[in-house]
Amino acid sequence: MKHARVKTSEPKKKSKAFRIFLLAWIVVLLGLGVYAVFYVNGTLKEMQSNHVPQIVTDRITAMGDDEIDKLFSYNRELESGDFSGRVREFFKSGAFTLKKVPNSDIYNIYNEEDQLILSAEIRKVEAVNKLGIFNYGIMDFKGFIPTEDKSLLTVEITVPNEYSVHVGGKHIQPDKISYAEGFKDAGNYVELPGESVYVLSNLTGWPDLRITDGGKNVSFKMSSNIKLGLGYEECASLEAAGCDFDAIDFIQKWMKFMQNDLAGGKRGFNTLEPNFIKDSEQYNFAYAWATNVDITFVSDHVIMNPAFSDEGVTNVIKYSDDAVSFDGHIKYHIKVKGKEKPQTFNSTIYLVKYEDAWRVVNIRSKTQ
Repeated sequence: MKHARVKTSEPKKKSKAFRIFLLAWIVVLLGLGVYAVFYVNGTLKEMQSNHVPQIVTDRITAMGDDEIDKLFSYNRELESGDFSGRVREFFKSGAFTLKKVPNSDIYNIYNEEDQLILSAEIRKVEAVNKLGIFNYGIMDFKGFIPTEDKSLLTVEITVPNEYSVHVGGKHIQPDKISYAEGFKDAGNYVELPGESVYVLSNLTGWPDLRITDGGKNVSFKMSSNIKLGLGYEECASLEAAGCDFDAIDFIQKWMKFMQNDLAGGKRGFNTLEPNFIKDSEQYNFAYAWATNVDITFVSDHVIMNPAFSDEGVTNVIKYSDDAVSFDGHIKYHIKVKGKEKPQTFNSTIYLVKYEDAWRVVNIRSKTQ
């Protein structure tokens, strides 16, 4: 006898309910995912908009030309074109750094050469923490503060005086000319080596720069501080420097001259005179010593035998073929009232070649 099967729809109902539940859960998860994406994206955008470098870039790039022109000055002699546009492009490139001034709301803004170009006042009004991982501040931009010179980029060039500097094909004049130190007034008689400084300020970009020596281009690396051809030659001796000056003989005579011991007219001045340039500062100093009353107050003394020791020439510097300096050292042994009173010479002597002979233009004590 066969039993009839009893059909039921309960399993099907459970399966359908589960699918509905699963679909609903997926929809909820998708909704939460979309919300999370938008929430995180919004948070990241808020973080970015409150990031100080972004605030600076956004504010500058949104400014009109007149507003930018109040923050920066331009070098219209060396540049032309869209000045404010180049300022915007600079900030868009992000080629700047910020340093917060301690205990203030001021941020100093520097270009890639670490030159201060602008300041901004930006105050944090609220600290935010989202999802336990996003920590940032809500910032309130107060305004920009221009620097004193309002320069976006300054380039300083230091080269020997004989070099020429051209910007955009235009030959420019140095802002400062100086000469090798220690030669006193020798520049009145010979051409002294020295350096020229050019300051190119208020630039909006690297200049079209060319540096020449005797018409020939000189290679250099572009930077905000260019120095070329400087650093004088250190030599092992005066002979190596191309100088045939008898340093020890001169120093011995000078020491005797200062003690009123040198033979020759005018208390020894006539003996030393060929070593000087007539009417130069060093010449006049020596002449004054020989002819004024001061020399008569030198203590009575006796020259010992040997009279000199510890003679030496060191630190020979060649500035050019016609300018040299060296450090001279010597002891002049004398007795004053029976007691030894050695006189020490430790000075730098500066020489120039004048009328085919080396002349002393300065004797500078190492203690000066």
